[in-house]
Amino acid sequence: MLEIRKNILCFKIKHIYFADHINDVRDCDYLAYSFIKQYQELDGFACRKSWTIIIDPTKDLHSLWKDIKKTNRDKIKQAIKAGVTIRINEHYEDFYKMYKEFRKIKGFYFLGIGIESLKIMKDYGTLFVAEYNGELLTGTLFLEDDGIMSAWKSGSKRLNATKEKAKLIGWASRLLYWEAIKYAKMHDIEEFNIGGLFSENDKVIISNEEKKGINFFKMSFGGKVVEYYHYNKHYSIIYNNCVKLFLQTTRFRNKLSGVLVFIFDHWYPAKTR
Repeated sequence: MLEIRKNILCFKIKHIYFADHINDVRDCDYLAYSFIKQYQELDGFACRKSWTIIIDPTKDLHSLWKDIKKTNRDKIKQAIKAGVTIRINEHYEDFYKMYKEFRKIKGFYFLGIGIESLKIMKDYGTLFVAEYNGELLTGTLFLEDDGIMSAWKSGSKRLNATKEKAKLIGWASRLLYWEAIKYAKMHDIEEFNIGGLFSENDKVIISNEEKKGINFFKMSFGGKVVEYYHYNKHYSIIYNNCVKLFLQTTRFRNKLSGVLVFIFDHWYPAKTR
């Protein structure tokens, strides 16, 4: 079990990962549990079910490589051929800047709710970054605890990259995860969690093309789809209202962004730009 504590403004936040059971803890304003394998019920806790991909790093390296879809293996080779390099536990500051910008573009940042501090990342995370010609392209922060390694925070420059650069970032991301799987094997990790899958109506199959692409990316590394549960409880009404404001602001910004894109595309067609 891994416990992370932090403060957001004057509020005390506690997030517990990989626990066997959930418990009512009252020394915080907000309590969350993530990656609980069994469904549980406890008064006051909200529950959310999710799916993820679990890879078994105890398998031999050849089998782990063959479990990856051929298209993914080819892109990993392309990244190596292009000269992409993977660094471990380096460039935390550069990753933090990239990750923060990534979250802002996605609309997931408000009053510090949508992002961890650099100190917490350094204290709890194992960082993998991919760079090309000295430039950071993408990175993923992993949590490690008692034989478990799980993707935690990811960010890249793909959202504001050219088409060619976005392709390179895609190759780099695949190489990064392959190196992380190899790292997990070398460090006697028994369970490698590649990160959550998007879902709709209690199913992994979804209609959103971007989210479908992210699911395909994760599932193409092999492994098996596993069900997890996440729990949270608010002990502070004020903090709860702040979170609601954050969610409402995010939805509004996303809708406004969609409207602006629609107006721009229809009032100013590509041929006039």
